[in-house]
Amino acid sequence: MQVAKYLCSVSQHSSGLYVSGYCDSTKQTTVELFNPLNETCRLLHTTSGCSGIICCAGDELYHIRLNLIEVGNLTSGQTSITFTQKGTIPQVGSGIYWLCFPASVIDEKVVGVFTDSGTPCGLFSFNPATVQFSQVVNFTY
Repeated sequence: MQVAKYLCSVSQHSSGLYVSGYCDSTKQTTVELFNPLNETCRLLHTTSGCSGIICCAGDELYHIRLNLIEVGNLTSGQTSITFTQKGTIPQVGSGIYWLCFPASVIDEKVVGVFTDSGTPCGLFSFNPATVQFSQVVNFTY
């Protein structure tokens, strides 16, 4: 990888493996593309703050961090990715959330949501038409 990272998330696409993670020394999150054919990594995106979870759906790369849902378009030979905000995850209490989901989250699967301390706070379902998460079950009473 170009930048050492932890709290990583990986998603597979026909163009390679996308790896997102947080770098403690720079306090930034980076997204890199790993090409398994020539075993190279290319830095595509850097943003300040916390890392998130990435997930490919077709030629879109979803980056879900904090309570934001961001999406970037994947094109072959790209040298960078620009993410735009597409939605938010409803806030429960004062939590910052991390989602635990398989790549099929984009197919309206129910996903577990955890606070930044790792405590489960609920289940949400994803609606790709509105790019919104809706809470199904609340674990914080």
